[in-house]
Amino acid sequence: MGQRFHLVSSGLWKTYRLQKSASSWDAARVSTPLTLQSLTLTAPRPGGLITSQELSLLPIHSSLVLLAAIPTSPLTDITLHVWDLQYSVLLASHSFTMPSTLSRSAMGGIKIELVKCTDGQVVLTLSPRMPLVEIKSTYRSSVLAVPINVPPTSTISNAMGRAVAGEKWIAKTSASSANGVTNGTITAGSTTRLEASRDSLLRKLHTSISQKRPQAADEAFLAWVGQEEKRKLDSEGSYTILFGYEFTKQVLETVLQLDKGGTEVLYSGNIVRSLFERKVAVARMVPDGLLSVLVDRSDWV
Repeated sequence: MGQRFHLVSSGLWKTYRLQKSASSWDAARVSTPLTLQSLTLTAPRPGGLITSQELSLLPIHSSLVLLAAIPTSPLTDITLHVWDLQYSVLLASHSFTMPSTLSRSAMGGIKIELVKCTDGQVVLTLSPRMPLVEIKSTYRSSVLAVPINVPPTSTISNAMGRAVAGEKWIAKTSASSANGVTNGTITAGSTTRLEASRDSLLRKLHTSISQKRPQAADEAFLAWVGQEEKRKLDSEGSYTILFGYEFTKQVLETVLQLDKGGTEVLYSGNIVRSLFERKVAVARMVPDGLLSVLVDRSDWV
């Protein structure tokens, strides 16, 4: 199982999770696509300028991705982003001026490439893409070491309140908050009815848990399951699977409050027990393993 990213010159950025079935590989969409803006990749190309290589993506782990690109203003900068594609939010960003020995060709632009070096460092290479008539140019390539410090995994708590940070880089037409967080609140901007229903449940669970009302979270979850299963029985056509990998993972993260110690959590195991009974929860959905977290919360399920 792994993730695949697809980013086109219009700025549309899609993320899929690859899963192996008995006889084939299936691609399930992780979140609603982002539409990036304010980068040379997505801007109009004056005079035939080639900008397709002026952006590079490097998966870090989980759903976290490092992006390096040139902003539309100023064109002398390089910008670095850490995106959490599970929640469609920008976790961190940094911009710096291009080295003085580097210059964008009038036709060729710049080639940007990210290469992972160690767990805490990546290598960024910047190379001028010169036409043959400029091959003797004195401009040189640059190789930079970039230290990175990112969360060990993707969590709702890290994504909370981060939507504003990405506003400059996300087009208004992008349904980027579908599985994410906006202004500190989990949004429900999904493109399908079931996705919107899932997001609404996550919002209710988060509110109940943050208010230390686990019983209210249990009631909201059971009511949602009953409603969706009835809808499934009443449906005459095909029906999407109620629990997918990413949705189940988000429910677990919300209920277990992974950013807190076991003694700090007012916890009810009814939701986790229900996920186990439905055979949709697996140990790897939680960074330290689901069993160890349940033991920490005095719940063996």
